Amino acid sequence: MNAIKRLKLGTRESKLAVLQAQEWIQLFKKNTKAAHGIIFEIVTYKTSGDIDKTTPLADMENSDFFTDSLDKALLLGEVDLVVHSAKDLPQNINADIEIAAITRPGGRQGDVLVLSKEYKASLIDELPSGMIIGTSSIRRKKQISSIRPDWILRDIRGNIEERLAALHDGYYDAIVMADIALYRLKLKEHCIPLDFPHHPLQARLAVTCRKSNKEIIELCSSTDDRKNWGELIIAGAGAGTKDLLPVITLRELERCDSVFYDQLISPDILTGLEAELIPCGRRKGKEILSTDIMADKILKRVFSGKKVVRLKGGDPMLFSRIADELDILREARISYKIIPGISAYQAASAFAELPLTSRYSSAGLFISTAYPIDRAIIPNYNSRLLLVYYMVTDVYKSIAIRLLEQGWPSSTPFLFVSNAGRVGQKLWQGKLQELISSDRKVLQPAVLFVGQSLLDGYKSWWDKEKKILVTGTDPDKWRDTGTVVHIPCINLKKIESSEVNKAYEKLKSYDTIIFTSKHAVCFFMEGLLERGKDSRALYDKKIIAIGKVTEKELLKYALLSDFIPDKDSAEGLLLMAKTKKWKGKNILIPSSTLSYPTLRDGLLNLGNIVDAPAFYDNVKSPYPEGLLLNVEDFDMLVFTSPSCVYRFIERFKAIPPGKDILTPGETTRRAVQDATAKTIQD
Repeated sequence: MNAIKRLKLGTRESKLAVLQAQEWIQLFKKNTKAAHGIIFEIVTYKTSGDIDKTTPLADMENSDFFTDSLDKALLLGEVDLVVHSAKDLPQNINADIEIAAITRPGGRQGDVLVLSKEYKASLIDELPSGMIIGTSSIRRKKQISSIRPDWILRDIRGNIEERLAALHDGYYDAIVMADIALYRLKLKEHCIPLDFPHHPLQARLAVTCRKSNKEIIELCSSTDDRKNWGELIIAGAGAGTKDLLPVITLRELERCDSVFYDQLISPDILTGLEAELIPCGRRKGKEILSTDIMADKILKRVFSGKKVVRLKGGDPMLFSRIADELDILREARISYKIIPGISAYQAASAFAELPLTSRYSSAGLFISTAYPIDRAIIPNYNSRLLLVYYMVTDVYKSIAIRLLEQGWPSSTPFLFVSNAGRVGQKLWQGKLQELISSDRKVLQPAVLFVGQSLLDGYKSWWDKEKKILVTGTDPDKWRDTGTVVHIPCINLKKIESSEVNKAYEKLKSYDTIIFTSKHAVCFFMEGLLERGKDSRALYDKKIIAIGKVTEKELLKYALLSDFIPDKDSAEGLLLMAKTKKWKGKNILIPSSTLSYPTLRDGLLNLGNIVDAPAFYDNVKSPYPEGLLLNVEDFDMLVFTSPSCVYRFIERFKAIPPGKDILTPGETTRRAVQDATAKTIQD
């Protein structure tokens, strides 16, 4: 490192480019111990973009228009490194060149509208119609047109000073410019900030070196902000419930900081996650967040070091507008990976028992969008072709008409599958002619299958499966009973309070500890271990478990339960206490904030001393905004505690009538009865 005494630094010849090179040199000297004694010589070059000032920049985006001569000088050894505006780098750089650093933003980010001197407005809405606006960026043109379609947009070329001169000479009424350029050049202009997402690397500098020059690359790394960036996972949520989610996607969701999710995702995939949940996506042209704004929000989080999951419905690479998002992400040069998911046609095939191919009937699969209708592809009739149409619920009549026009017989079978792979899956079967004459409303999302291979009236395995909604924290116990959808209504949080501290301090005084749930075991033992003690501190206590699940949890801490009541409930424990004639005992019951007082009061009435401090809080589990779940579609509801019942009512308003209700004990059963009675009364 110390052998380097002089470095030649290449940059473009504009005043702004030279200032940026000097800015990077100062940053390098500030961040690099080995910078002492190194002398930099700045060498300037004209690129094709500097020489050719007539070609529209829209035609040259993501090319080496502003880097070609600098790349050549670097590869020929005329310079040792090059400093660029990071946004000027081409998408694919020369294989022998490496990006050694991308710096933190060097000042103000964002675009501004620079006005000619005759305009004094401070807001976009105050400006008149018909203004001539100078900009060559495709992104900026779209953004300006979205808010002021009455303005005239014209290309503008040249460096900052040349563009400002064209503005003040009257060729334009206003021009769009990066605020950082004015800041670096210390120029004072009358500007209106534009509230649009800007280029993701705006205000950042990029340093390129020859890939073979490892020493210089290592030196430059001190100015590289990429080591502080997080990462992005683009994942398919699949078309069904959480059970169809790829294992790798589930793992990434459990480890991430933020999730940007589409609107057609099953809510059980996101319910209970600790991550920040941000709804986005679109449905038939209606966006919650535009692609630009969503990408901007994602990138801000990634640049700040967060791990972000972009969760798309179905498979992320099929009918998901992924290309638009990838264009922006590639510009940002962040780290990302893409995880596939099960698409709707695959889920519909499996859950409706529809073979996609068959050696006897269907030899091929044809997939197309149906919306907008003018983009739908209608193939000529082929009896061995199975058609699949997405986004079709409002245009199925038009699709059927066009199929008939292409020679498909009116007797050709069709199958609509709504909510494929979910509890609320619905099927509609018939012939093409029926689609034309029907006014039936099809539940979204749905896929339409058309083809001679479709079976008629067959009841699939999914229709026979019992659908179970589990509201507690552990769904596995019921998976052998049917298909489980887990929507946890509670989230458990440890409590540190004076009552809890007091219970640990007087632990020696208790002769009996009653655990009424596995969670009580976990939180109590966690607190005990944090205080430097373990199960040996309980050697002289009677340990009571309310049931088998709690007993199993005790075993994890090398604790055996001395008694388990015959009935897994507070009433069962009280009956056991009466039978064993408990009186005068000093009892600790690690409880939750929503624990029923039934057990505590019953033991007090028997003449015992009872402490029941709240060791953990039962709070409402987070639920993803905008994702709907129809609880009427389930055959069975499982409530594992009264708190699950309370939180369920808060979220879904009522327990639907006519459903099988499963509860572990009398206390929870009573909570269900109370909630049902209140719903009927209300």
